[in-house]
Amino acid sequence: MEDKEKEISEKKKDSDSTMNAIPEKELLKEEMLKKSTSPPFPQALHGKKGIRNCI
Repeated sequence: MEDKEKEISEKKKDSDSTMNAIPEKELLKEEMLKKSTSPPFPQALHGKKGIRNCI
């Protein structure tokens, strides 16, 4: 379980460096990590629609 958490934190660091200009996407990524039981694709598509509606 510790390995999984370490892997997630490393991925989060990568996303932080690439997406620090887009906080909305960063928040969505964190939500997707919390709901790791579900497949990421439907959530990613839903998130993109949400961002388009907000802007």
